[in-house]
Amino acid sequence: MRVIITTTTVTAALLLATQADASGLSTARFGGEHGHPTTSNPTAIYYNPAGIGLSDGINIFADGNFAWRVATFERPQVCPPAEKPTPCEANPSNNEYGESYEALGANYNKAALVNLAAAPMLGASAKIPIAEDYGLGFGAAFFVPFGGSSSWDKNDAFEDHPRFPGPRDGANRWWSIDGTLRALFLSGALSFSIHDLVHLGVSGGVAFSEVDTIRAKVLNNSNDLALEGRAWVDASAINAHLGGGVVLTPFRNNELRLGLSYQMPVGLDGVRMPGKLSIHAGTPGAVSEQDIDFHHVWPDVFRAGVAYQPMTELELRLFGDVTRWNLFEDQCITAADTPECRDADGELVNEVILNIPRSWNVGVGLRLGASYWVNEDIELFLGAGYDSNAIPDETLEPALIDFDDISVGGGGRLSITDWWALSLAYTQIFYIPRDTTGKSKTADPPDAKSLGPDSGGEYRQAIGFVNLNMQWSFDPFASAPDEETETEPISFTEP
Repeated sequence: MRVIITTTTVTAALLLATQADASGLSTARFGGEHGHPTTSNPTAIYYNPAGIGLSDGINIFADGNFAWRVATFERPQVCPPAEKPTPCEANPSNNEYGESYEALGANYNKAALVNLAAAPMLGASAKIPIAEDYGLGFGAAFFVPFGGSSSWDKNDAFEDHPRFPGPRDGANRWWSIDGTLRALFLSGALSFSIHDLVHLGVSGGVAFSEVDTIRAKVLNNSNDLALEGRAWVDASAINAHLGGGVVLTPFRNNELRLGLSYQMPVGLDGVRMPGKLSIHAGTPGAVSEQDIDFHHVWPDVFRAGVAYQPMTELELRLFGDVTRWNLFEDQCITAADTPECRDADGELVNEVILNIPRSWNVGVGLRLGASYWVNEDIELFLGAGYDSNAIPDETLEPALIDFDDISVGGGGRLSITDWWALSLAYTQIFYIPRDTTGKSKTADPPDAKSLGPDSGGEYRQAIGFVNLNMQWSFDPFASAPDEETETEPISFTEP
């Protein structure tokens, strides 16, 4: 059972996306420095669907982020050791157990992970002139805006331990050993352009949410080494998503672009993922499986941006987002076919098997970028940004980590032909370490179904990623040039 569970989750963890590289679980970095609410390439289908009205003809876009991630969690000794694992007298809930002398370091040590991951984005858009000064745009795309995967390293000190094999998975294991939580979007978009001054857009489609995670588990929600087992959750759901936006271009040559967009929460008020909960209770043969619902909330997102081209060779960009992770109050597992975690009075319903308080905060991101065209075929760009932390000290734990961060990146774009362009960039994200020792409330929740070990400790993380994308552009709708008509000045702005 243990081997099957681990193999399944490790495989899933390496397929797509890394842990969040913006606030909360936001991972929307596709498009690199040209993924923003005033862009005209097909990433606009997510960032601002009105942006596809800025393009001409047909545009096909293929993007990949290739990331590395290093993270550590150093948990201090919460309870003194004993002759055998016993409840910690300093913990009134008695869910915190001290290690036995032959298992020192089982619940307090420095856990680490080193993960590699990739996240693709594919999209296409087309703008068709439908009348003089009016245009209609269409688009479709696949991308991964939220979530990620993680696989923690092993604690070699407990390899082949005769009595306590569980700590081999590290002090992180009570929250995460291997796991994936993400949302994959398949979206369509429509835009309408008026006099090349106002561009309106809407987007919508389906979001595939999934969770596949394994963690250490004791049935009384303690960390008693003598009864340590494993719990595996595998669940998924398909829900609708909707968005919209506007781009204003006061000057017809698009030298100034102002964008504003909004993405509604997936499923409007949360997602309920049907699936399975498998529990190995820590005693021989004590394996159970039941149908469950996994309840999760993805946020809504407000975006705004401005791009200004003071001269042909230079463009400046400023954009940001407000992500309402404060909608994410609880993450719970219930018996199957349970609509909500809480009743009208705010109390957990009887069908709740496990509730994880989140109580996240609003996340804010801000980014400044610039592009310089050496000539009409070569563009150099750079950017720097800030993302705020969405997870409070009280609920921070190894399964979902977040920090205040600063990121810097740069790269270039080469127009290989007049219809094919290649872009390559690298971004490094610097996270501000956190120490939540003595601040965690995971061991002192308001109800017994939210009980768990103390997740306080020192958290650190670093992420870097390469963004590679290609764009193919064709304009079968262009009018034949009039030889007697004076040509307009060339603009190097992205197609």
